[in-house]
Amino acid sequence: MQKILKEWNNFLNEQKKHFEVLVALKYQKDFNLYGNVFNQIRAIDGITVSKTEDPGIIHLSADKRKAILRVKFIPTKKPFNRYLEYLRAKFLQIKDSEGDQILYVKFVNFPKELEKK
Repeated sequence: MQKILKEWNNFLNEQKKHFEVLVALKYQKDFNLYGNVFNQIRAIDGITVSKTEDPGIIHLSADKRKAILRVKFIPTKKPFNRYLEYLRAKFLQIKDSEGDQILYVKFVNFPKELEKK
């Protein structure tokens, strides 16, 4: 019984590597970034947190907008670059309630590992 409890405690305390990356999204002005779109982002396998960074939404032109998101994730695919390709593809599949999609996805920085608490 002691062995089972020890193994169970090790299992509970084991944490996978958690990463954070800034993601730039470009989209049409009519695209509704908030609400359902954020729910779709959070539903992507491995993503744990997604929020808009300051300055929020940037107006690029009369019909284009850009937002910088801070995304925290636990990679579910190996190698690591395969997971990043998966993330980019999933972001490009997201549609708002009107059917508008994200036009462009760029990782602003290289993902950094977060410290375990």
